[in-house]
Amino acid sequence: MSITKELTINEQIEIFKSGIKPVNIIAPCLLSDGITRLSEFEKPDYYEEFKNLLIEKDCIKFVPASGAATRMFADLISLRSKSEVPTLKYIKNSDLENKEKLIHFFKNLNRLPFYKKMKKQFSDENELEINEDTDLTDILSAILDDDKLGLASLPKALVPFHSYYGMLRTPIYEHIQESKEYILTNGVLSIHFTVSEEHRKQIQKRINRIAKFEVFNINCSLSHQSTKTNTIAVDLNNNPIIDEYGKYLTRPGGHGALIFNLNNLDSDVVFIKNIDNVITVPNNRESNQFKQILAGYFYKIQKQLFSFADRLEADPNDKSLKKEIIKFYKDIFYLKVDKENIYDLIHRPLRVCAMVRNEGQPGGGPFFVESNGRINTQILEASQIDKSNPDNLSKLKKSTHFNPVDMICGITNHKGKKFNLLDYVDENTYFVSEKTHNGKPIKALELPGLWNGAMSNWNTVFVEMPNEFFNPVKTIFDLLDDRRIIK
Repeated sequence: MSITKELTINEQIEIFKSGIKPVNIIAPCLLSDGITRLSEFEKPDYYEEFKNLLIEKDCIKFVPASGAATRMFADLISLRSKSEVPTLKYIKNSDLENKEKLIHFFKNLNRLPFYKKMKKQFSDENELEINEDTDLTDILSAILDDDKLGLASLPKALVPFHSYYGMLRTPIYEHIQESKEYILTNGVLSIHFTVSEEHRKQIQKRINRIAKFEVFNINCSLSHQSTKTNTIAVDLNNNPIIDEYGKYLTRPGGHGALIFNLNNLDSDVVFIKNIDNVITVPNNRESNQFKQILAGYFYKIQKQLFSFADRLEADPNDKSLKKEIIKFYKDIFYLKVDKENIYDLIHRPLRVCAMVRNEGQPGGGPFFVESNGRINTQILEASQIDKSNPDNLSKLKKSTHFNPVDMICGITNHKGKKFNLLDYVDENTYFVSEKTHNGKPIKALELPGLWNGAMSNWNTVFVEMPNEFFNPVKTIFDLLDDRRIIK
């Protein structure tokens, strides 16, 4: 299923066979050439704009939260699947990918947020005293088994990430606490989580429990990814997989399908952030201040674009105005635009995206891209880049920043009317991902990613964010980070 049109089974198979057309990369976005660093001098001005934003616009936070926690516990699941008795000695001498992290994990169980709950699974606490030869099977069972903590079976949104002030804290709780610092308006916090249908009741119950103890009102809505956006899966020879019921095997079309959910929001401005990118309340103060400044910067740009739109409609032939707009796009968006395209450009959704420095291996991130004869800025995944092309590989290696999924989006125009976000999707930016089904490798077709092809034709600004404000929990080991431990 396409985002904006239905694709037949044969059309989807043809995409697998012909392959995904690689994007035409011009260059990576670099600091002062595609990425802006906000100046200390202007931050007070942006903070004032942030306060104006809360007064003048309806704001909501949008959190993709449908992911399961299975990947987070993958190393523990892998360890338990081995035929050998799991001990520290075995781990040390094994070929397990993250054996040093596993050893550190088992030696620091008491630092886990759910340690007290885990202890209750044992009649004798001495069973948690570990030496080199201790059988770790019961500990793995306590964490993973559904009749015990069953953490790997939970949605990631409900896994305890932190424990402080006498309470376990889930990502949902942390998102609500964080959001009140930059979108709480007149005592009301608006937040939207996209969740899996099977976990909807669990998550709603948790939100209701949190709301009982807050002094502000939580206007929380939930939605799930429509099955209409599912796509087929094929084997390695591009033959459709048939399930046990004799039907084509389909899979969720990836986070790009959430453009529908985003399009259904009744707000002016949307703050987007992933469910697992949270930190404790005491350690989040500076990050929230940065978000306020970023929101003010967003609003200043949006107001200027709205002013241009009003003035251009009043006098479509104003040459000096067109020169002003061209200069604005060069200064703010780092783009050279033609006067013929000005009207179209200023009547588009706007997003301001935080970017953090890539301190590891080069990966997907912000790039200048040519499409349909125009150059614009886009967020690309590494899988969209043809790395067999030496020129592309060189550009990828020169990239300095990556996308933490922390952005502010304007989805209404200068007259307050909502954009139809489906009009700004690049339908040619599918992903083909490798999965497994019944233990066999398969290929799955994913729709243009939400912050990739689904927003390809938005006005896009990249702003550098300090790395310490990016705190994702991707594996169980991340829960042992010192900044997550509050005594």
